[in-house]
Amino acid sequence: VENRAADHRLRMLFPTDVQSDVYIAQTPYELTERRIACDEATASWQEMEIPEKPFLHMQAVGDGVKRGLAFLSSGGLHEGGVMDDSRRTMQVTLFRSFRRTIGTEGETDCLELGAHRFRFALLPYAGALPVQHALEAMQCLQSGITSRQSGQRPSGFAPLPKTAGTPPFSFLQRNRSVVVRAIKPADDQSGDIVIRLWNPHKECRVEVLEFSAPPTSAHRCLLCENAMEELPLDKGGRIAVRVGAGEITTIRIQM
Repeated sequence: VENRAADHRLRMLFPTDVQSDVYIAQTPYELTERRIACDEATASWQEMEIPEKPFLHMQAVGDGVKRGLAFLSSGGLHEGGVMDDSRRTMQVTLFRSFRRTIGTEGETDCLELGAHRFRFALLPYAGALPVQHALEAMQCLQSGITSRQSGQRPSGFAPLPKTAGTPPFSFLQRNRSVVVRAIKPADDQSGDIVIRLWNPHKECRVEVLEFSAPPTSAHRCLLCENAMEELPLDKGGRIAVRVGAGEITTIRIQM
């Protein structure tokens, strides 16, 4: 989009024709259910409730039976909602471009002139929102593809298999019962690997982690990465981690 205009908002509108009174918006480590209709009691307030609401990267509306639509953003789009109209129109704000920045005497920092690029995906579904699939599709949309050198030139990674029909190689394989939110080096520069898991479901799940090389130890730890309880490794070096409903679990791996 090449924006050359001031004092306007540009939105995308997606009529869903879903019969529902609520929709789902992703917030940090939470899938929040929101009412579509605004609270009429706020109509006389100085700041009345409005249909536009913040979301992180995903929002969805469905009837739980035959029809549903999820919007997945690669980033940068954080205002949306569902209109209280006959078609239950999903809305996403692309940008606001105004000559007067809110709360100032006339600063123009709020003008969004020039070229804008937006990358997103639409996920139609039936029945309940496929939470696991939707969140992983969103992460794939955001992460893109990473390539590396292999073969004759050493890259520091294990060699990739060359035989036709060999299963794909991965640093981490799992049974995909919860969502991986981070894989990072430990902050203390010890060489340990920190893996953060999030269970978006309403029941406890068990995630099995298998690495390209068996780890020497694994610990459940705090968000500050201080180790707590040690997790047992099976003979293949796999780790089974119980993650409670809505829980964030951080695992520290020593390779």
